[in-house]
Amino acid sequence: MQHPSMLTVLERAGLAAFEESFRAEHIDDDLFWTLSDADLRELGLTLGQRKRLRAAIDALRGTMTVGPETLPDGLEMRRLTVIFTDMVGSTRLTETLSPDDLHAVFQSFYLAAGAVARRFGGYLASLHGDGVIMLFGYPRTRLGDAERGLGAALALQAELSEREFQLPSGQRIQVGFRVGVATGEAVIGRPEEHTGNERLHMVGKVMHRSARLQSVAPPGGVMVDAATRALAAGQFEFESRDDVTLAGFDDAGSVSRLLGRASSGRDGRSLHVEALGRSDEADRLLGLWSEASDARPRMAVVTGEAGLGKTTLLREVTGRLSGNDVDLRWLSCSALSQNSAFAPVTGFFERLVGGEAAGTAGARRDALAHAPRRTLARHGRVRLRRPRRLPPLPPETHARTGCPQARLTATRPGMPRPSPSTDARC
Repeated sequence: MQHPSMLTVLERAGLAAFEESFRAEHIDDDLFWTLSDADLRELGLTLGQRKRLRAAIDALRGTMTVGPETLPDGLEMRRLTVIFTDMVGSTRLTETLSPDDLHAVFQSFYLAAGAVARRFGGYLASLHGDGVIMLFGYPRTRLGDAERGLGAALALQAELSEREFQLPSGQRIQVGFRVGVATGEAVIGRPEEHTGNERLHMVGKVMHRSARLQSVAPPGGVMVDAATRALAAGQFEFESRDDVTLAGFDDAGSVSRLLGRASSGRDGRSLHVEALGRSDEADRLLGLWSEASDARPRMAVVTGEAGLGKTTLLREVTGRLSGNDVDLRWLSCSALSQNSAFAPVTGFFERLVGGEAAGTAGARRDALAHAPRRTLARHGRVRLRRPRRLPPLPPETHARTGCPQARLTATRPGMPRPSPSTDARC
Protein backbone atom coordinates (compact mmCIF):
# COMPACT_ATOMS: atom_id res chain seq x y z
CA MET A 1 0.00 0.00 0.00
CA GLN A 2 1.37 3.39 -0.99
CA HIS A 3 0.98 6.11 1.64
CA PRO A 4 0.98 9.87 1.10
CA SER A 5 4.21 11.49 2.29
CA MET A 6 4.63 12.71 5.86
CA LEU A 7 4.85 16.33 4.67
CA THR A 8 1.57 15.97 2.74
CA VAL A 9 -0.26 14.85 5.88
CA LEU A 10 1.34 17.50 8.09
CA GLU A 11 0.45 20.24 5.60
CA ARG A 12 -3.16 19.05 5.45
CA ALA A 13 -3.34 19.28 9.25
CA GLY A 14 -1.68 22.73 9.28
CA LEU A 15 1.35 21.28 11.10
CA ALA A 16 4.03 21.46 8.39
CA ALA A 17 6.36 23.22 10.84
CA PHE A 18 6.68 19.93 12.75
CA GLU A 19 8.37 18.11 9.85
CA GLU A 20 11.83 19.17 11.01
CA SER A 21 11.13 17.86 14.52
CA PHE A 22 9.94 14.53 13.10
CA ARG A 23 13.02 14.21 10.88
CA ALA A 24 15.30 15.05 13.83
CA GLU A 25 13.91 11.97 15.59
CA HIS A 26 14.75 9.88 12.49
CA ILE A 27 11.08 9.42 11.56
CA ASP A 28 10.73 8.86 7.82
CA ASP A 29 7.66 8.60 5.60
CA ASP A 30 7.17 4.92 6.45
CA LEU A 31 7.67 5.17 10.23
CA PHE A 32 5.31 8.16 10.32
CA TRP A 33 2.30 5.91 9.66
CA THR A 34 3.16 3.73 12.67
CA LEU A 35 3.14 6.56 15.25
CA SER A 36 0.75 6.13 18.16
CA ASP A 37 -0.95 8.89 20.13
CA ALA A 38 1.66 8.46 22.86
CA ASP A 39 4.43 8.92 20.29
CA LEU A 40 2.87 12.15 19.04
CA ARG A 41 2.57 13.42 22.62
CA GLU A 42 6.26 12.68 23.20
CA LEU A 43 7.09 14.61 20.03
CA GLY A 44 5.47 17.69 21.59
CA LEU A 45 2.06 17.84 19.90
CA THR A 46 -0.80 19.22 21.98
CA LEU A 47 -4.15 17.44 22.25
CA GLY A 48 -5.69 19.71 19.60
CA GLN A 49 -2.75 19.21 17.25
CA ARG A 50 -2.93 15.43 17.68
CA LYS A 51 -6.65 15.44 16.89
CA ARG A 52 -6.11 17.56 13.76
CA LEU A 53 -3.32 15.24 12.62
CA ARG A 54 -5.46 12.14 13.20
CA ALA A 55 -8.32 13.70 11.19
CA ALA A 56 -5.91 14.48 8.33
CA ILE A 57 -4.55 10.93 8.39
CA ASP A 58 -8.08 9.49 8.34
CA ALA A 59 -9.07 11.73 5.41
CA LEU A 60 -5.98 10.83 3.39
CA ARG A 61 -6.31 7.09 3.92
CA GLY A 62 -9.08 7.16 1.30
CA THR A 63 -6.49 8.16 -1.32
CA MET A 64 -4.14 5.24 -0.63
CA THR A 65 -3.66 2.69 -3.36
CA VAL A 66 -3.30 -1.03 -2.96
CA GLY A 67 -0.95 -2.86 -5.30
CA PRO A 68 -2.24 -5.58 -7.60
CA GLU A 69 -0.11 -8.11 -5.73
CA THR A 70 -2.19 -7.46 -2.60
CA LEU A 71 -5.77 -7.69 -3.86
CA PRO A 72 -7.41 -9.55 -6.74
CA ASP A 73 -8.36 -7.59 -9.84
CA GLY A 74 -11.59 -5.67 -9.35
CA LEU A 75 -11.08 -5.07 -5.61
CA GLU A 76 -9.52 -2.03 -3.94
CA MET A 77 -9.03 -0.50 -0.51
CA ARG A 78 -11.23 2.52 0.10
CA ARG A 79 -12.04 4.78 3.01
CA LEU A 80 -15.83 4.74 3.28
CA THR A 81 -18.57 6.37 5.27
CA VAL A 82 -21.15 3.62 5.70
CA ILE A 83 -24.81 4.13 6.59
CA PHE A 84 -26.60 1.04 7.85
CA THR A 85 -30.38 1.45 8.17
CA ASP A 86 -32.59 -1.23 9.66
CA MET A 87 -36.34 -1.51 10.13
CA VAL A 88 -37.61 -1.79 13.70
CA GLY A 89 -39.94 -4.71 14.39
CA SER A 90 -39.59 -6.33 10.98
CA THR A 91 -40.01 -9.82 12.49
CA ARG A 92 -43.38 -8.83 13.89
CA LEU A 93 -44.40 -7.41 10.51
CA THR A 94 -43.58 -10.68 8.76
CA GLU A 95 -45.98 -12.42 11.13
CA THR A 96 -48.83 -9.90 10.85
CA LEU A 97 -48.70 -8.78 7.20
CA SER A 98 -49.36 -10.72 4.04
CA PRO A 99 -46.43 -11.24 1.63
CA ASP A 100 -47.90 -8.62 -0.73
CA ASP A 101 -48.23 -6.03 2.04
CA LEU A 102 -44.73 -6.76 3.37
CA HIS A 103 -43.27 -6.44 -0.13
CA ALA A 104 -44.97 -3.04 -0.51
CA VAL A 105 -43.41 -1.83 2.76
CA PHE A 106 -39.95 -2.93 1.69
CA GLN A 107 -40.27 -1.35 -1.75
CA SER A 108 -41.40 1.98 -0.28
CA PHE A 109 -38.40 1.84 2.07
CA TYR A 110 -36.01 1.16 -0.82
CA LEU A 111 -37.48 3.99 -2.92
CA ALA A 112 -37.04 6.45 -0.07
CA ALA A 113 -33.44 5.35 0.46
CA GLY A 114 -32.72 5.63 -3.26
CA ALA A 115 -34.08 9.18 -3.41
CA VAL A 116 -31.92 10.24 -0.45
CA ALA A 117 -28.84 8.59 -1.96
CA ARG A 118 -29.32 10.50 -5.24
CA ARG A 119 -29.87 13.76 -3.37
CA PHE A 120 -26.67 13.52 -1.33
CA GLY A 121 -24.45 11.69 -3.81
CA GLY A 122 -24.42 8.33 -2.06
CA TYR A 123 -24.38 4.81 -3.46
CA LEU A 124 -26.92 2.15 -2.51
CA ALA A 125 -24.70 -0.88 -2.05
CA SER A 126 -27.18 -3.36 -0.63
CA LEU A 127 -30.93 -3.81 -0.26
CA HIS A 128 -31.52 -6.82 1.93
CA GLY A 129 -34.99 -7.36 3.27
CA ASP A 130 -35.45 -4.95 6.18
CA GLY A 131 -32.04 -3.23 5.80
CA VAL A 132 -30.21 -0.87 3.48
CA ILE A 133 -26.48 -0.09 3.19
CA MET A 134 -25.56 3.28 1.66
CA LEU A 135 -21.95 4.21 0.91
CA PHE A 136 -20.10 7.51 0.58
CA GLY A 137 -16.59 7.20 -0.86
CA TYR A 138 -17.52 4.62 -3.50
CA PRO A 139 -17.49 4.42 -6.49
CA ARG A 140 -15.59 7.72 -6.19
CA THR A 141 -14.00 9.48 -3.23
CA ARG A 142 -14.78 13.15 -2.61
CA LEU A 143 -14.03 15.67 0.08
CA GLY A 144 -16.94 15.90 2.49
CA ASP A 145 -18.08 12.27 2.21
CA ALA A 146 -18.61 12.09 5.98
CA GLU A 147 -20.68 15.31 5.93
CA ARG A 148 -22.81 14.04 3.06
CA GLY A 149 -23.28 10.75 4.85
CA LEU A 150 -24.55 12.39 8.03
CA GLY A 151 -26.82 14.67 6.02
CA ALA A 152 -28.23 11.63 4.24
CA ALA A 153 -28.78 9.80 7.54
CA LEU A 154 -30.79 12.72 8.93
CA ALA A 155 -32.78 13.14 5.71
CA LEU A 156 -33.58 9.43 5.54
CA GLN A 157 -34.84 9.36 9.12
CA ALA A 158 -36.93 12.49 8.50
CA GLU A 159 -38.42 10.98 5.34
CA LEU A 160 -39.20 7.60 6.90
CA SER A 161 -40.56 8.95 10.20
CA GLU A 162 -43.15 11.08 8.37
CA ARG A 163 -44.16 8.36 5.92
CA GLU A 164 -47.33 6.31 6.24
CA PHE A 165 -46.82 3.09 4.31
CA GLN A 166 -49.82 2.42 2.07
CA LEU A 167 -50.45 -1.32 1.78
CA PRO A 168 -52.24 -3.08 -1.11
CA SER A 169 -54.85 -4.19 1.40
CA GLY A 170 -55.71 -0.53 2.04
CA GLN A 171 -54.16 -0.48 5.50
CA ARG A 172 -51.79 2.34 6.48
CA ILE A 173 -48.97 1.72 8.95
CA GLN A 174 -45.98 3.60 10.34
CA VAL A 175 -42.65 1.87 10.82
CA GLY A 176 -39.62 2.93 12.85
CA PHE A 177 -36.00 2.74 11.68
CA ARG A 178 -32.56 2.77 13.28
CA VAL A 179 -29.47 4.19 11.58
CA GLY A 180 -25.76 3.68 12.27
CA VAL A 181 -22.98 5.68 10.58
CA ALA A 182 -19.31 4.68 10.64
CA THR A 183 -16.18 5.70 8.72
CA GLY A 184 -13.17 3.51 8.03
CA GLU A 185 -11.28 1.35 5.56
CA ALA A 186 -12.79 -1.52 3.62
CA VAL A 187 -11.97 -3.71 0.67
CA ILE A 188 -14.64 -3.15 -1.95
CA GLY A 189 -15.38 -3.98 -5.55
CA ARG A 190 -16.47 -6.75 -7.89
CA PRO A 191 -13.70 -9.31 -8.43
CA GLU A 192 -13.06 -10.19 -12.05
CA GLU A 193 -12.68 -13.85 -11.15
CA HIS A 194 -16.07 -15.50 -11.48
CA THR A 195 -17.49 -16.46 -8.10
CA GLY A 196 -21.09 -17.09 -9.03
CA ASN A 197 -22.12 -13.96 -7.14
CA GLU A 198 -22.17 -10.62 -8.94
CA ARG A 199 -23.02 -8.56 -5.86
CA LEU A 200 -20.66 -5.88 -4.57
CA HIS A 201 -18.02 -7.29 -2.20
CA MET A 202 -17.55 -5.22 0.98
CA VAL A 203 -15.14 -6.43 3.66
CA GLY A 204 -13.94 -4.41 6.64
CA LYS A 205 -14.58 -3.60 10.28
CA VAL A 206 -16.36 -0.40 9.25
CA MET A 207 -19.18 -2.47 7.76
CA HIS A 208 -19.72 -4.38 11.00
CA ARG A 209 -19.28 -1.24 13.11
CA SER A 210 -22.05 0.61 11.24
CA ALA A 211 -24.36 -2.39 11.76
CA ARG A 212 -23.54 -2.50 15.46
CA LEU A 213 -24.14 1.26 15.78
CA GLN A 214 -27.63 0.96 14.31
CA SER A 215 -28.40 -1.85 16.76
CA VAL A 216 -27.79 0.49 19.73
CA ALA A 217 -29.62 3.45 18.15
CA PRO A 218 -33.10 4.31 19.45
CA PRO A 219 -35.98 4.07 16.97
CA GLY A 220 -35.82 7.19 14.85
CA GLY A 221 -32.24 7.88 15.96
CA VAL A 222 -28.82 7.98 14.32
CA MET A 223 -25.67 6.75 16.12
CA VAL A 224 -22.24 7.81 14.89
CA ASP A 225 -18.70 6.59 15.54
CA ALA A 226 -15.80 8.80 16.61
CA ALA A 227 -14.12 8.89 13.18
CA THR A 228 -17.23 10.23 11.44
CA ARG A 229 -17.85 12.82 14.12
CA ALA A 230 -14.27 14.10 13.88
CA LEU A 231 -14.51 14.53 10.10
CA ALA A 232 -17.79 16.48 10.29
CA ALA A 233 -17.09 18.58 13.39
CA GLY A 234 -18.71 22.01 13.27
CA GLN A 235 -21.33 21.05 10.69
CA PHE A 236 -23.55 18.97 12.98
CA GLU A 237 -24.63 18.76 16.59
CA PHE A 238 -23.93 15.59 18.56
CA GLU A 239 -24.71 14.13 21.95
CA SER A 240 -21.85 12.08 23.42
CA ARG A 241 -23.05 8.69 24.64
CA ASP A 242 -20.29 7.42 26.89
CA ASP A 243 -22.77 4.96 28.38
CA VAL A 244 -22.97 3.10 25.06
CA THR A 245 -20.26 0.58 24.15
CA LEU A 246 -19.91 -1.55 21.06
CA ALA A 247 -19.11 -5.10 22.07
CA GLY A 248 -16.19 -6.47 20.10
CA PHE A 249 -14.96 -3.02 18.96
CA ASP A 250 -12.43 -1.93 21.54
CA ASP A 251 -10.84 0.55 19.11
CA ALA A 252 -14.09 2.17 17.97
CA GLY A 253 -13.70 5.19 20.25
CA SER A 254 -16.63 7.10 21.71
CA VAL A 255 -20.16 6.78 20.37
CA SER A 256 -22.37 9.80 19.72
CA ARG A 257 -25.97 10.40 18.78
CA LEU A 258 -26.51 12.70 15.82
CA LEU A 259 -28.93 15.48 16.80
CA GLY A 260 -29.06 17.58 13.63
CA ARG A 261 -27.33 20.21 11.55
CA ALA A 262 -25.47 22.95 13.42
CA SER A 263 -28.06 25.72 13.78
CA SER A 264 -25.80 28.73 14.31
CA GLY A 265 -23.13 30.57 12.40
CA ARG A 266 -20.91 30.13 15.43
CA ASP A 267 -19.38 26.68 15.12
CA GLY A 268 -16.57 26.71 17.62
CA ARG A 269 -13.82 27.90 15.31
CA SER A 270 -13.00 30.77 17.64
CA LEU A 271 -11.20 28.41 20.02
CA HIS A 272 -7.62 29.59 20.39
CA VAL A 273 -5.01 27.60 18.52
CA GLU A 274 -1.55 28.51 17.37
CA ALA A 275 -0.80 28.72 13.63
CA LEU A 276 2.88 27.77 13.60
CA GLY A 277 4.96 29.89 11.26
CA ARG A 278 2.07 32.22 10.42
CA SER A 279 2.66 35.07 12.87
CA ASP A 280 3.16 37.68 10.11
CA GLU A 281 -0.11 36.75 8.40
CA ALA A 282 -1.96 36.71 11.73
CA ASP A 283 -0.60 40.17 12.64
CA ARG A 284 -1.68 41.52 9.25
CA LEU A 285 -5.21 40.23 9.68
CA LEU A 286 -5.40 41.66 13.20
CA GLY A 287 -4.17 45.01 11.85
CA LEU A 288 -6.96 45.04 9.27
CA TRP A 289 -9.44 44.19 12.01
CA SER A 290 -8.23 47.10 14.10
CA GLU A 291 -8.71 49.45 11.16
CA ALA A 292 -12.21 48.10 10.52
CA SER A 293 -13.06 48.69 14.19
CA ASP A 294 -12.13 52.35 13.67
CA ALA A 295 -14.87 52.71 11.05
CA ARG A 296 -12.51 52.08 8.12
CA PRO A 297 -14.04 49.17 6.17
CA ARG A 298 -11.50 46.50 5.33
CA MET A 299 -11.51 43.12 3.60
CA ALA A 300 -8.95 40.32 3.57
CA VAL A 301 -8.64 37.30 1.30
CA VAL A 302 -6.82 34.21 2.53
CA THR A 303 -5.90 31.80 -0.26
CA GLY A 304 -3.59 28.84 -0.64
CA GLU A 305 -3.32 25.16 -1.48
CA ALA A 306 -5.23 22.65 0.63
CA GLY A 307 -3.37 21.74 3.80
CA LEU A 308 -1.38 24.97 4.16
CA GLY A 309 -3.22 25.93 7.35
CA LYS A 310 -5.74 28.58 6.22
CA THR A 311 -8.37 27.44 8.71
CA THR A 312 -5.81 27.18 11.51
CA LEU A 313 -4.69 30.74 10.78
CA LEU A 314 -8.27 32.02 10.96
CA ARG A 315 -8.88 30.11 14.18
CA GLU A 316 -5.87 31.75 15.78
CA VAL A 317 -6.97 35.23 14.70
CA THR A 318 -10.56 34.80 15.84
CA GLY A 319 -9.38 33.22 19.08
CA ARG A 320 -7.39 36.36 19.85
CA LEU A 321 -10.48 38.47 19.11
CA SER A 322 -12.95 36.42 21.15
CA GLY A 323 -12.56 38.46 24.33
CA ASN A 324 -13.13 41.86 22.71
CA ASP A 325 -16.95 42.01 22.64
CA VAL A 326 -16.98 40.73 19.06
CA ASP A 327 -20.00 39.15 17.39
CA LEU A 328 -18.26 36.92 14.84
CA ARG A 329 -20.20 34.97 12.22
CA TRP A 330 -18.82 32.16 10.06
CA LEU A 331 -20.31 31.51 6.63
CA SER A 332 -19.01 28.06 5.76
CA CYS A 333 -19.31 26.11 2.55
CA SER A 334 -20.37 22.52 3.03
CA ALA A 335 -20.47 19.39 0.92
CA LEU A 336 -24.16 19.16 1.86
CA SER A 337 -25.01 22.36 -0.03
CA GLN A 338 -22.92 21.89 -3.16
CA ASN A 339 -26.05 22.07 -5.35
CA SER A 340 -27.45 25.21 -3.67
CA ALA A 341 -26.23 28.55 -5.00
CA PHE A 342 -24.90 30.90 -2.29
CA ALA A 343 -26.02 28.43 0.40
CA PRO A 344 -23.84 29.93 3.20
CA VAL A 345 -25.22 33.42 2.50
CA THR A 346 -28.87 32.37 2.19
CA GLY A 347 -28.50 30.24 5.32
CA PHE A 348 -27.16 33.23 7.23
CA PHE A 349 -30.13 35.39 6.23
CA GLU A 350 -32.59 32.61 7.04
CA ARG A 351 -31.14 32.42 10.57
CA LEU A 352 -31.23 36.21 10.76
CA VAL A 353 -34.97 36.48 10.01
CA GLY A 354 -35.81 33.49 12.20
CA GLY A 355 -39.26 31.99 11.82
CA GLU A 356 -40.17 34.28 8.94
CA ALA A 357 -37.78 32.42 6.60
CA ALA A 358 -40.57 30.07 5.53
CA GLY A 359 -43.18 32.80 5.14
CA THR A 360 -44.23 34.85 2.13
CA ALA A 361 -41.80 37.03 0.23
CA GLY A 362 -43.31 40.12 1.87
CA ALA A 363 -42.97 38.65 5.35
CA ARG A 364 -39.35 37.78 4.69
CA ARG A 365 -38.63 41.34 3.47
CA ASP A 366 -40.24 42.84 6.58
CA ALA A 367 -38.34 40.48 8.88
CA LEU A 368 -35.07 41.22 7.13
CA ALA A 369 -35.64 44.98 7.40
CA HIS A 370 -35.94 44.70 11.20
CA ALA A 371 -33.30 41.98 11.69
CA PRO A 372 -30.28 44.34 12.09
CA ARG A 373 -31.98 46.21 14.94
CA ARG A 374 -32.92 42.96 16.68
CA THR A 375 -29.44 41.54 16.21
CA LEU A 376 -27.63 44.62 17.50
CA ALA A 377 -30.06 45.48 20.29
CA ARG A 378 -28.07 43.56 22.87
CA HIS A 379 -25.09 45.87 22.20
CA GLY A 380 -27.03 48.94 23.31
CA ARG A 381 -28.57 51.78 21.34
CA VAL A 382 -27.25 51.73 17.79
CA ARG A 383 -27.24 54.08 14.82
CA LEU A 384 -27.47 52.33 11.45
CA ARG A 385 -25.57 54.05 8.70
CA ARG A 386 -26.82 54.36 5.14
CA PRO A 387 -25.07 51.77 2.96
CA ARG A 388 -22.58 53.20 0.52
CA ARG A 389 -20.39 51.78 -2.21
CA LEU A 390 -16.97 50.95 -0.83
CA PRO A 391 -13.88 52.13 -2.72
CA PRO A 392 -11.56 49.44 -4.06
CA LEU A 393 -8.92 48.35 -1.59
CA PRO A 394 -5.27 48.92 -2.45
CA PRO A 395 -3.29 45.72 -3.10
CA GLU A 396 -1.30 46.03 0.12
CA THR A 397 -4.45 45.51 2.24
CA HIS A 398 -4.86 41.96 0.99
CA ALA A 399 -3.21 39.15 2.91
CA ARG A 400 -2.40 36.43 0.37
CA THR A 401 -2.14 33.45 2.40
CA GLY A 402 -10.63 32.93 -0.77
CA CYS A 403 -12.84 34.78 1.61
CA PRO A 404 -14.08 38.16 2.86
CA GLN A 405 -13.25 38.61 6.52
CA ALA A 406 -14.74 41.73 8.07
CA ARG A 407 -17.09 44.54 7.24
CA LEU A 408 -18.30 47.19 9.68
CA THR A 409 -22.09 47.39 9.75
CA ALA A 410 -23.06 49.56 12.75
CA THR A 411 -21.66 51.93 15.37
CA ARG A 412 -22.61 53.10 18.82
CA PRO A 413 -23.11 56.85 19.25
CA GLY A 414 -20.26 58.42 21.16
CA MET A 415 -18.07 55.33 21.17
CA PRO A 416 -14.75 55.63 19.32
CA ARG A 417 -14.35 51.87 18.83
CA PRO A 418 -17.66 50.23 17.91
CA SER A 419 -18.51 46.59 18.39
CA PRO A 420 -18.34 45.20 14.87
CA SER A 421 -20.50 42.53 13.36
CA THR A 422 -18.60 40.50 10.80
CA ASP A 423 -18.98 37.80 8.22
CA ALA A 424 -16.00 35.46 7.99
CA ARG A 425 -14.96 32.57 5.75
CA CYS A 426 -17.16 31.01 3.12
